Amino acid sequence: MKNIYWLFVMLLTLGFGACTAEVDEILFQDKNACISFIEEEFEIDEDVELDQTFEVIYHTASPKAVTVDFDFVSDGLANPAIEGVDFELLNSSKTLTFGSTSYKNAIRIKVIGNDTVDANRQIKIKLKSSSLDLPLGLADGLKSEILITILNNDIEVDDSHPLAQLFGFYTEDDYDMTAEGNPLDPNSGNSVTILPDPEDETQVLIMNLWGIGEDVAMTASVDLDEMTLSILPGQVLFVHPDYGAAKAVRYDQVSQGWDPSGAIVCQIGEDGNISTEIWGALVDAGYFGIYTTVFRKK
Repeated sequence: MKNIYWLFVMLLTLGFGACTAEVDEILFQDKNACISFIEEEFEIDEDVELDQTFEVIYHTASPKAVTVDFDFVSDGLANPAIEGVDFELLNSSKTLTFGSTSYKNAIRIKVIGNDTVDANRQIKIKLKSSSLDLPLGLADGLKSEILITILNNDIEVDDSHPLAQLFGFYTEDDYDMTAEGNPLDPNSGNSVTILPDPEDETQVLIMNLWGIGEDVAMTASVDLDEMTLSILPGQVLFVHPDYGAAKAVRYDQVSQGWDPSGAIVCQIGEDGNISTEIWGALVDAGYFGIYTTVFRKK
């Protein structure tokens, strides 16, 4: 999750570094030993050929040899991925072994792609039991399972559509404008899909902007004569449980302040990549960083 910066202490000038809270390291005593995944959710494009690795951690001060059984489950999933059809397990079995000096092991899978236009598919990997009867997951079972979403990468595009060249899959890279050198944000690499707006052929829908969710659509107008794509103002990225609606808002370099009524203008490159001007996710209490973004065509 991005860090929120408070309005009453922030300086809206580029190059001013925002502070983030440091998290104290948690030391697990023997009585609190447990086993968990590192992540709770993960997305994979179905055309990715690389093996996918999901680390499982043995949280303990004094590791003892232990085995952990896991399985794939589909309970509650509307469109579950099928083992052997949508993915394959690369481990030799569904048991992980931790030695007396090891803290990490991993479950490895490989996605099986196809040429069919289908919905995203999901599967859960669940830690089932351990030979030492250790708790699985952190407090309240957190990270005892991981939800994996296989993103469909086949889009039916009508080539006669005036914006057909923009439709497809992109990788989103965000650059942090509050840090020296504008480094790549660690949350970059999200998969973004640009689709036609069914109600207006001069507009497109940007799905999963900023990694918020594959079902979240941001509307943008397109001017191919100027090779620009403009994310319309006032659109909600997500609703934070504490800070309320977070909107995608343009940052005005001239006034060095937010421009809630202005569109976030993006340039469409000859290579198909799309580059935004400076923007951020703004809530009433503050903001979640200041960024420029590049959508790289896959």
